[in-house]
Amino acid sequence: MRAWSRWIASVGGIGYAPCAPGTAGSAAGLLLVIALGSDPVRAGLMILLCSCLALSSIRGAEGHFGRTDARQIVIDEVVGMAIAV
Repeated sequence: MRAWSRWIASVGGIGYAPCAPGTAGSAAGLLLVIALGSDPVRAGLMILLCSCLALSSIRGAEGHFGRTDARQIVIDEVVGMAIAV
């Protein structure tokens, strides 16, 4: 389960980027918004799904990394960017 949590929290490994993983996560959030298009219902449902995935995965990932808000955890940047846009 921890491997799954790390994979989700790092957005498929984006959080392991050697330089600016948070920026890479924000870029992934922007790409998600672009991919969703202009349908507000679809966008809202996807943001809700990503938020639920974030909440369920971050705790396990923090346990693995041994600290809160580890730089590898970027799903919060993805969700934040999607909400902002």
